[in-house]
Amino acid sequence: MVINLIKNSTTKREFKSYVGLFLAAAELSRKNLQVNFTPFFQRGFDVVLVNPETHKSIVVQVKGTDLEDFPIMASFFKNYKEEMERKVVCTYIFVDIKEPPKFFIVKRDDVRQILDDLIRGYLDKRKETAITETKKQQWTIRQSLIEKYKDNWDAIMKELR
Repeated sequence: MVINLIKNSTTKREFKSYVGLFLAAAELSRKNLQVNFTPFFQRGFDVVLVNPETHKSIVVQVKGTDLEDFPIMASFFKNYKEEMERKVVCTYIFVDIKEPPKFFIVKRDDVRQILDDLIRGYLDKRKETAITETKKQQWTIRQSLIEKYKDNWDAIMKELR
């Protein structure tokens, strides 16, 4: 596989992300949706989906990886809720790019709730020790936490009817 030939970890992560994006786009196209990629510098969402029959549209964020954890955002503990409000703005499609690919479609509010539960759980465990913030914490969602959203395409299709 080409991914194994890439040595730089940042380039490899970005490549996996693009694989996930294109796999999701192909699956969405199979569902007769028009898939419009946003500029890669656009924050918050990757794709604008349009139902050509109803002309309704929505935006989605796609996260692709072959690891167990999907990176979502980085924040300091003190402002994680504000960062979550700012960065988690739409439905997410998480793509496990291993063969065969798996798709997990999670609505915005569910992504926020999962993240909030994870971060508050982490903070509760750390109550005894002082948390010094010298750098942002990277927050991820483990695939096992989103299994119930596997192939939840209805979350998107309902909005476009």
